[in-house]
Amino acid sequence: MAHLPFYSGRASEPVAVRIAGRYRPVRASTIGKRERPEVDMQREADSIEVHLPPASQYVALELEIA
Repeated sequence: MAHLPFYSGRASEPVAVRIAGRYRPVRASTIGKRERPEVDMQREADSIEVHLPPASQYVALELEIA
């Protein structure tokens, strides 16, 4: 699990994170929303790039090793 807090207190601009390793499709959770937002993930040779959903405070990414 990757925990990504945002400290600005306002909705984030489009943000992507790169995580080393090979993972299956990622699931995201945000504060204040029951439904899980869709997450765009691109696989690279030795990492993944995850485009985060809009969030004002926090996103948790659930990662599963491929």
